[in-house]
Order: sequence, then structure tokens, then C-alpha cells
Amino acid sequence: MSHSLWGYSPHESVDGSQVTKAEERGRQLRGISRVEHGLEFGQMLQDMGLLISAKLLQPVTAWLRRANKGEQVVLASIICPDYATKEDGTSGRRTYTFDNLGSGVGLVAGRALEVHMQISHFLQTRGLSMRSVILMADDEAEDQANLDRVGLSRDEFIGRMRQSQQALVERADGVITLEAPFLTELNPKLWQESLTAGSEFLARIRKGEFSGKARNALAARGPFYERWAGRSLTPTEKQEMLYSQVAVYSACGRYLSQLFPGSFIIGADAPVMAPFAAALKSRDVASIYLKRPDY
Repeated sequence: MSHSLWGYSPHESVDGSQVTKAEERGRQLRGISRVEHGLEFGQMLQDMGLLISAKLLQPVTAWLRRANKGEQVVLASIICPDYATKEDGTSGRRTYTFDNLGSGVGLVAGRALEVHMQISHFLQTRGLSMRSVILMADDEAEDQANLDRVGLSRDEFIGRMRQSQQALVERADGVITLEAPFLTELNPKLWQESLTAGSEFLARIRKGEFSGKARNALAARGPFYERWAGRSLTPTEKQEMLYSQVAVYSACGRYLSQLFPGSFIIGADAPVMAPFAAALKSRDVASIYLKRPDY
């Protein structure tokens, strides 16, 4: 996937690349640096490995400006359940196997919590107030194929997610005050409306909109989908898995926008899905992903 999608471009020349990256980092922060604490905050986001650009930082700038004025701002993320993982022998990174479901703090959840802690610490030490919300994707308990994959009933799946919910809050305890609700429980009616909007957006995708981004996502996510399914998939099956996720990701963006207007959303799973997560969100909501391409 071309990194230029996210506001920076790689260069072959070592010396040229170093200069260009430094210049690009400065350009990315030009707008946010005009706000109190903005330069330091933007540099922290860069150092944390967030895929930022000057355009993506515009709503973040407004978010920070409101915090400076004394408003309690919202930082939100959505995380998946604690699926089983294994360590990649080559890279040393952990990847999902989906062989079972745990009851602790999952891989994506841990990364999201780290980001929330860092951003919360930055604001707290400057006398600013932030509400930290990490929503747990309990909708994945409604997929029978997913239940079969991990060998659990719906009630067992939800029960383990409740334990993960408690584990996440306990890990955050003493560092930040964290809310960790189930995704669908905050506003069931709004969630169903958002799913409908996501299905309508998917119909546009099937007609060819976002075709380049859909191809990029399919190429990047294919191996992940096969691990999730636990078997080899045909190209059509992989495409349908992508399409089902496109509908849900776009629904999530709309849902969070209406639950938390003007919020800052951190994506901790698959940045290649960012265009779909942002497709139905409000313009005043910031949505930025960590750089890691997949799990």
C-alpha cells in the first residue's frame, strides 16, 4: 500500500529521505502548532506512530483547542475481543490465530490502551480534561461462523468479553479513568441505524465507489481473513469478508460521531480500513490510525 495515502511518501535516497521526512513532519504540524500545546502534542502523535497528515490533524487541532478552553474532550477507540495470538518467528510480532477466545486484555486492546494513557497523561499534566472511552466490539458475538471458529456459544463469548472488560479497566486503574462499554450497549437504536447506513454505504462500494481503496484493503487483509476463517478462502470469499467489514467499519464511524460529537478516534487495528471507517463520520470528528498494517 502506498504510504502517500496517509500524508507522507517514501524516498529511495537515504540522505534525501532523511531531509524530506523532517520537512514533512514540520508541514504536518504547521496547523496544530498554532494552538497552545499543539506543537508538543503533534510531535507526540508522530512519535507514537500515528498515520497523520496536515489534513487529518485539522479536527485534532479543533479538539485540542476546545480542551485548552476548559472543555472535557473525548478520546475513543473500538477494540476487538481477546482472540488467540501467536508470535511470528521471523518478525517477533504477534498475530491472531483465532483458535480460541481469551478473557484478558487482547492485542488490539493493549495497543489502544497505551495510546489512551499517553494522550491522557499529556493533557492531565497541562491541566486539561479528557474522557477516555474504549468500546468493546460485542457485535462479533452475533456472527455464528465466528462463534464456531472459537468453539463457544453466544453466552460464553459474551461472558469472556465481560471478563476482558473488567481486565481492561483494571489495567488502566491508577493511570487513567477508563470507560470500557460494549459497543452496542451505549445506544442500541443508534447502532442499528448505523448498521443500516453501513449497509447502504456497502451498496455504493459494490457499485465501484472506493474501488482503489477496496483493492488495497483486500490485498492487505486476505491472509488475515484466512486466519480468521481457519481455512483457505476463494477470492470471492475474501472479497465478501472485506465487504462485511466495510459495512461495519463505516457504521462504527457514524456511530461514534453521533455518540461523541467532536471526538478524537484512535484506530488500533488495520489502517488500510481507515477510509471506510471515516466514510460516514462527521467532519468535526478526528479519526487517525496507528501505523501497524495488520495483525
